[in-house]
Amino acid sequence: MSLKYWRQYVTQKELSYEFEVGEATTHDTIVWVENTLVKNGKFRLPGKKALYGEDTNIEAVLVDVTESPVERPKKNQKRHYNGKKKRHTQKTQLIVNRQTKEIICTAHAVGSQHDFAIYQDSVGSLISEGILFLGE
Repeated sequence: MSLKYWRQYVTQKELSYEFEVGEATTHDTIVWVENTLVKNGKFRLPGKKALYGEDTNIEAVLVDVTESPVERPKKNQKRHYNGKKKRHTQKTQLIVNRQTKEIICTAHAVGSQHDFAIYQDSVGSLISEGILFLGE
């Protein structure tokens, strides 16, 4: 049930109908699975502090920003509007370990912010010099 919720992002009402349980049971099950996964250390991101230390075992990372369309906001529309895409967007930056393909950290910004500005705000120049950065 939780996998279907995350993968297809159907409503909890639809899930409760499909699995023949109440809406409260559907909600409680999803929350329980999320909390259990968060408690397990394998489902946590290392975070940008993993890029700062001199003793880091990361040799190279990949950096990429993607845009997702969002519904036009009622306030601050200009901040979210991307003139190049001609729509309102939200940007998400991922930094991935090149060897292990593990996500190290994420950053989010409004659609009008430049990709390099997101990089500077998120990790910037504090990164260890021994790490090779590859941008998409």
